[in-house]
Amino acid sequence: LGVGAVAGSELGIRIQNELESIGKVMISSNGISLLDLVLSSLFLVLMASVTVLIWRETSSGRDYGVSTKATRALRRIRLRPVISLPRSTIASVSAWVPFSIGLGVGILTGLMGVGGGSITFPLLIYLLGVPTRMAIGTSVIQVMLASGYGALRHGSQGHVELLLVL
Repeated sequence: LGVGAVAGSELGIRIQNELESIGKVMISSNGISLLDLVLSSLFLVLMASVTVLIWRETSSGRDYGVSTKATRALRRIRLRPVISLPRSTIASVSAWVPFSIGLGVGILTGLMGVGGGSITFPLLIYLLGVPTRMAIGTSVIQVMLASGYGALRHGSQGHVELLLVL
């Protein structure tokens, strides 16, 4: 997760820089920054997706966290290397699965500054099938890596308001 998240953070920052350089697009004769449009749309899709997943689980009374269709499909991927995550009750999974999840979250972290509890946590539960207790700690460490790298990169580009951070 961490390796993918750091690589994804770099990609997210590069995507953000590219979208910003494109400038504005016209929508109904109004100019809007392409970066703002993409970020707002992504945020809406992400929050709606997480809301639907949580609503489905709580309204049915079932615990989808350990065995969804996506979880079963991802665990069947046998692209080498295959790893075992016994503390997370995962007998075997391709290392590319958590790397890809980390990469996706890293892109969002670099692009939007999100990734911790709002993104990584539900993905670990609903996609990878990690038990909730393990997902909490794992997401904290993963987001620390991605956010730390993203903060350094954004800081080096002057995208950080230090007084506001304090």
